[in-house]
Amino acid sequence: MLNSIHHGGVRLCTGAYKSSPTESMLVDAEFEEPKFEEPEFVEPEFEEPEFVEPEFEEPEFVEPEFEEPEFVEPEYEEPELSNQNLKNQNLRNKNLRNHSLRNRKSKNHNLRNQSLRNQNLMNQSLRNQSLRKQNFRNQSLRNQNLRNQNLRNQN
Repeated sequence: MLNSIHHGGVRLCTGAYKSSPTESMLVDAEFEEPKFEEPEFVEPEFEEPEFVEPEFEEPEFVEPEFEEPEFVEPEYEEPELSNQNLKNQNLRNKNLRNHSLRNRKSKNHNLRNQSLRNQNLMNQSLRNQSLRKQNFRNQSLRNQNLRNQNLRNQN
């Protein structure tokens, strides 16, 4: 890694091309090949510690005291319903019923309209089909009449 950095610096200083050989570039620059040495790895000394067994005392078992909780019945208070609250509740229920009825009516109306559209399309396609058959018959009759006329003219 350091060699490539060193060579790049020498190339910049001397103006040598990237393709010129490294050795000749270094000779021209009057440099020797730098020698980078890695430091020698010295393994650290390690002493294994002696194992000392810890002292352990077993605790005494103490039974916990348990008291059963008292049951307290919850108090329930019925809400007061004033005339105004009752009227409001009745109005809400009525509005909900009306809304659901309106939704059902609109669904039925949409279904009815869709079925009428489908029926009209079917009738139209049947009409078109019968017109095509009729046109085909008329065309075939015309062709037959023309053939007969051609035969009469030839005789």
